[in-house]
Amino acid sequence: MEAGRDMAAIEYIRLCWGLMLEFGATSCWEMWDRHTSLCHGWSAAPAMILPAYVLGVKPLRPGFRLFEIRPRLCDIIWAQGSVPSPAGQISVSWRISGLHNRRWHISVKVPDGLSAVLVVPVEFSLGQNNRRFHLKEGQHNFSFHSGIAKGANDQQRKS
Repeated sequence: MEAGRDMAAIEYIRLCWGLMLEFGATSCWEMWDRHTSLCHGWSAAPAMILPAYVLGVKPLRPGFRLFEIRPRLCDIIWAQGSVPSPAGQISVSWRISGLHNRRWHISVKVPDGLSAVLVVPVEFSLGQNNRRFHLKEGQHNFSFHSGIAKGANDQQRKS
């Protein structure tokens, strides 16, 4: 995903790790064919990739004192998860609704003592000046649609 091949990475995860799930795996296998170790650490890459890229949570400072939320949406319509930090769980949940008038909803829980930068995906950005939101500790909820952002305080911002 670092190389900008987001969809290729997601498709590979679906193909290879999806096959493990189809076979009833409860751990990450060494190979995809069930004839080697059925619990192998080096095939656990999605456990890092999905929170860091699909949820978009990455530290910008040691201990996640400042972290970034920059989801890569691909063709995914929802994602939800938590990332552990020394201050507690960082929780992110996002979803896309609507077929023609798409809307992106995101909910973020920033633990006490931490700060975050939410970077809105380009397809839902409000223009280059309004793509970043600085979040302090607490719960934050946003919806983005057709050039209007509605935030936790129900303030509307137009591009």
